[in-house]
Formats: sequence, structure tokens, C-alpha cells
Amino acid sequence: MEYAQNGSLLDVIRRDTYIDELRSRRWFRQLLEAVDYCHGHGIVHRDVKCENLLMDYRFNIKLSDFGFARGQMKSKKGEWPLSTTYCGSFAYASPEILCGVPYQPQLSDIWSMGVVLYAMVYGRLPFDDTNYAQLLKVPSKYKTEWCFQNVLKYLSRVVLSLPVY
Repeated sequence: MEYAQNGSLLDVIRRDTYIDELRSRRWFRQLLEAVDYCHGHGIVHRDVKCENLLMDYRFNIKLSDFGFARGQMKSKKGEWPLSTTYCGSFAYASPEILCGVPYQPQLSDIWSMGVVLYAMVYGRLPFDDTNYAQLLKVPSKYKTEWCFQNVLKYLSRVVLSLPVY
């Protein structure tokens, strides 16, 4: 494994307070490519978060910590396998995971990517994971703040809406 001499994305966010648009775009694209590669090979990460995005010597994102990853997650006859195991961190977990219902882990990875993007743009997580009950209520009441226009579109589609159960 390559040495990540510049720490994690979380380290950079803590140091810089937030990530400017140019770096946010670059790093989110790298994250998207890494997750897309995994999904294309039937692997779901299930723990995408700032702490698991390491920085090499050129500040390129490296997806790490595949401890919760699961293989054999390709579509079979148009059906995607579902997961029922809770994995990851509450603050990055999709509503399906928090509600304890079977979930499509690829979509959960995408949700977590949205939380990472939010953290880059705002310098903090969108949800407080110290209170589980509150965490379940937040997305439905969430109000958007200023951010880059394209980021807001993505966040509103991926992270800021809850499916109805």
C-alpha cells in the first residue's frame, strides 16, 4: 500500500476549515472514479468517509479501509443484491441503514460520497451523529446553505431527501 504522507481528507479539512471549489471538484472526481471502479468490479465499500480518504504526496485521494467492503455485488437478472448489515459511521450512513431496512449498498456508498462532498464544501458534517434519534429526523427538516451551484444540485438529489418507507 502506498504511504499517505499528507494524512486524510479529514486532516486537510481541519487544517483549511473548508475545501475550495477547485480542490473539491478534483477530489470528488477522484473519489467518484475510485468508487465507480469498485462498483464496476462488484465491490461495495460501505464505509466511505473523510477519514478513509487518504492523501498521497501530490494530494491525490486514495480510498482506503476496505474492512467493511463486500464483493459479489453485481446485478443478477436485473436484481441488485441487498445488504442488511449495518456498516460504517452514523454521520455518513444512508437513511436505509439508519432505519434498519435492507439497502442497496452501491446507493449507500453514493449517499456517503454526498456527505463527504458536503464536508469538503462546508468544513463540517451535515448531520450530528452523537444523537441517533435526532440523526433520523434531520434530513427531512434540512435547510440548504450557500455552496457552489453544482454541489447544491448534487446534494439536494443525493443527501437532502429521504425515501419514504
